[in-house]
Amino acid sequence: MTGFAALPAGTYNVAVATPVDTQNFAIGPVDLPFDAGTLNSVLVVDTLDTIANDPDYLPIILRDDARPYATNARVRVIHAAPGAPTVDVYVVPVDPMMATDITNIEPTLPDFDFRTVTDYLSLAEGDYDVIVTGVDSKDAVIGPKTISIENGGVYTAIARQPGGDVQDFDVIVLADVLNDET
Repeated sequence: MTGFAALPAGTYNVAVATPVDTQNFAIGPVDLPFDAGTLNSVLVVDTLDTIANDPDYLPIILRDDARPYATNARVRVIHAAPGAPTVDVYVVPVDPMMATDITNIEPTLPDFDFRTVTDYLSLAEGDYDVIVTGVDSKDAVIGPKTISIENGGVYTAIARQPGGDVQDFDVIVLADVLNDET
């Protein structure tokens, strides 16, 4: 992950290489257009083998909206775990007096597919457990992972798979904020 970089509007030729083989590109080169006055994120998601062997592979290009709302938090969710099938995602307020139980709760994001990106969801300030299960299952494959959000915050939660020999799935949460230079 990197922070945002200020770029003039235009089309940029982007390529991604591995640290081991900087002469051959795993992605690209590909032209990515960026409009003036916009905030964008580019996500490279999948296994390196899949990316390197698919000449038509494209990264996920997101139009970010870091505009805060004083009355709630805004959370976008991305399924970026190539080894995970379609899943159900639960976003449940944490009850400090008891463990999170999803037995009688409908998923917040049912049938959530790999490379899917939600719109920003409005959530009240607080602590939430994010739980990922198989479709129509109540058995967690990720979580519960507690995230804390604040009113006025804008976040991106990414379900990911570390890769290599590590097969544990996880959720990372990024704060979508602008700094003084962006």
